[in-house]
Amino acid sequence: MSLGSPCASVFSSARLLVGICCAVAASASLAGAAGAATVTGKAPKGYQVVMLLPNGKAVKATGGRSFSLRGTLNKASLHLVKADGSYAGPVLLAGKGSKVYATISGLSNLKLGTLSLKRGYAVAKAPKGRYQRAAAYSVSARSGKPIGAGRSGLVKVGNGVAPLAGINGQGHDADRDGIPGAFDIDDNGNLVIDNVDRTTRAGRAFIAQAAQVMSPGPGPGPGQQSAGFRLFSNFKIGGDQTPNVNAGISASALDTLVDELLPPTITLATQVVGGSTGNLDCLGNVYCLEHVVGGQTYPKVNFQPVAITTPGILPLATGPTNDAQISPGAISSQIGSGDAFLQVVGSASYAGTLNFVFNTVPALVSFQVAGEAPVTVSYDSSGRTAQPGMSPQNRIEVPASESTVRLTFWRPQRRAVAGEASTDGWVDIGGLLYRADAPNPPAGTSRSSCNGAYSAVSASPAGIAQPSAGPDGVQDAAADAASAAGQTLTMTIDLATCFDWPSVATSGPASEFKIDLQAQSVYGDNSARMVYFKKTPALP
Repeated sequence: MSLGSPCASVFSSARLLVGICCAVAASASLAGAAGAATVTGKAPKGYQVVMLLPNGKAVKATGGRSFSLRGTLNKASLHLVKADGSYAGPVLLAGKGSKVYATISGLSNLKLGTLSLKRGYAVAKAPKGRYQRAAAYSVSARSGKPIGAGRSGLVKVGNGVAPLAGINGQGHDADRDGIPGAFDIDDNGNLVIDNVDRTTRAGRAFIAQAAQVMSPGPGPGPGQQSAGFRLFSNFKIGGDQTPNVNAGISASALDTLVDELLPPTITLATQVVGGSTGNLDCLGNVYCLEHVVGGQTYPKVNFQPVAITTPGILPLATGPTNDAQISPGAISSQIGSGDAFLQVVGSASYAGTLNFVFNTVPALVSFQVAGEAPVTVSYDSSGRTAQPGMSPQNRIEVPASESTVRLTFWRPQRRAVAGEASTDGWVDIGGLLYRADAPNPPAGTSRSSCNGAYSAVSASPAGIAQPSAGPDGVQDAAADAASAAGQTLTMTIDLATCFDWPSVATSGPASEFKIDLQAQSVYGDNSARMVYFKKTPALP
């Protein structure tokens, strides 16, 4: 999805947005034309079962541990979701060793018996051979465990570049790691989280696989698609505290700071799939239940109190920004990678999962105004600094005779996914686009865009992939990595490109302005730190 999509309307919000953005993939489905049947079984205690259809739609089991799901079974798969709303893995129907199977074959009723819970997946007791055997439906495994199980699908498949053997689409498993697209945060197996992934690696088109389908049922019809939604996060800080793992803040102090900053600013922005009203089934995620934080009652929808008739299911309505915005009031331990949802529109439900959430923002390591010495920024245990730039009361001064500022900064972080390399539980997020945004330009300027203002870009340490500057910003080429203070980015911004610099005053309120140092993913995730400036008279 391009940044010019309807979802882009949420990017400039000063709140953490976890947007649920409609994504329609070009993959056909066999589900709609066949008759419905029932699959029954018994789920592990504390888990719920969701059936995912090949077109990306989903059906949630009701009735406790003994479940009964009705729908078109052919090419559907079953999945566990914990009581807290986190995705818990696929239900296997057959296989062992390096190859297992999780996709149902056939159209008649199916009794699976008791599901045996494993680490990151489950095994059905009695599938009786009812599974898809075609190569495109086999799942890569180690000792019978899908390679993506327990890791939200964040695994490398093959060399990370070659075309995949699975089938594209929200209801399919393109990289054959056991986690289908709707629940996989890296559905093409290249170790790049989907919302950040700018590559085009994909599986086989569904229509090309029709000849390999070995179960009964019609082939894909024209116009059939795999539908679903994406979720993205946006975290923007404007106060004098800067949460960043590499800023030298202790682990406990950082956790406290993040949990102080998130609840009053976090929002879930939901673009309703195919309509303007619907419901969000949060599948047990606690931030969708009524609760109070800082004297405010959450959740809210479009920043207003909402009447919840069924706990955990939020009514959605498209608001002025063409989406429904939910304020959940969540802390960092309550929201993150693998949170599962169903978006319900009319009689249809669509499955989706949260890729990741920004818990921190880009943080300045140093800055240098042209013609002056660089200034190193140091932070105390509360995330505050005595150096200028981090508050309206202490601004970076730029003389009228100069206009370029060189910024060195740390990347924002997310919580590490299970199995991901990290010594402290945090990951520096690579692959983001960095830009200077000026939503509130100084008085008197006729221009307020930093397009084309970037130069002299670099990354540390030596040997790391180097960024590139373009009109829209600076593209980071580094991959995600365990957080480390030595991992920095540097860019120079020309304020004379951002603003009509000669027209900006050199004293008083009109001389003051701020720029958001933004980090954006290709799908719209956005982490930003406001940096405060003041134009001063030219140096003698």
